[in-house]
Amino acid sequence: MLGFKTQMTAIVDAYMVWDENLKGSWLDAAVLSSEYLSAEGFLNVSVIDMFRELSTLRVPLESFLMTSHPGCYPFQAGLLPDDKEVATALIHQGLVPSAPFTPHVAVTTCVLELF
Repeated sequence: MLGFKTQMTAIVDAYMVWDENLKGSWLDAAVLSSEYLSAEGFLNVSVIDMFRELSTLRVPLESFLMTSHPGCYPFQAGLLPDDKEVATALIHQGLVPSAPFTPHVAVTTCVLELF
């Protein structure tokens, strides 16, 4: 838990930016800005999401072989130099990481808001 604690200010800032960029389009929460679509670095994560299908997202799978299940799909999250940590990069993309530094699973904020 210490990892998230040390990043909390940056995580909150990233969430506020993400929330502001939604402009009321709640179900389009995982729609990425062009800067993340053209990022130079990527992190492969399994995303838990009940609101969209794999076919609606940008998921180049050539190097990331994983079976998709209902409610869970593989995703390449963009990493930008401006993001202080991996967690903030994921939060900027509407994903909450399962671990502070090397997450393998992320949950969409829409799913968390449902609960």
